[in-house]
Amino acid sequence: MSYMKKRANAWVEEEVLIYGGIPMNPSYLDGTVTDRHGKTMTFKKQSALEYYRREQRAEWRLNNNNIKGVSDV
Repeated sequence: MSYMKKRANAWVEEEVLIYGGIPMNPSYLDGTVTDRHGKTMTFKKQSALEYYRREQRAEWRLNNNNIKGVSDV
């Protein structure tokens, strides 16, 4: 397993609470300094989140036909 995958696996995704169809604590509120609850994140958590998002983006780019230049037309 690569270093990037190990660091990405260190991030634990928290469950999103939904009330009436509205997400109350979506994952995009996890920032570089604070988490979705407003608490300051440790450097270890910040870096794990960064690697997790890089891994997600890389996977998205591989599965996205528009990025590859493939057209349905």
